Amino acid sequence: MKKHTRHESLAILRIRGRVGDLVFKRYRTGMVITKYPDMSKAGCSTDQRQQRNHFQLAVERAKVILANPEQKRYYNKLPGKGSAWNKALSACMKENKPISMSV
Repeated sequence: MKKHTRHESLAILRIRGRVGDLVFKRYRTGMVITKYPDMSKAGCSTDQRQQRNHFQLAVERAKVILANPEQKRYYNKLPGKGSAWNKALSACMKENKPISMSV
């Protein structure tokens, strides 16, 4: 079996995130390599479904708003950090809040 050189080991330490079926996680104590979870059988709750639908509607509304150049200028001039897209999406999410999530 081939020995790993110091250079090869350092390259592995810089990897993070998903690579194939593995997930490379870096913590203060070192690196952890785990198998990518199989979420194919996991369902979502009614609250999650409701929130996803709410977000989808907000995205659609934000696209319509930003298609208008005047509206886009308005959102660009709003105070705060972020793009016109982020500000418009945030406003759309706050317009029609879904029923609060159960704890």
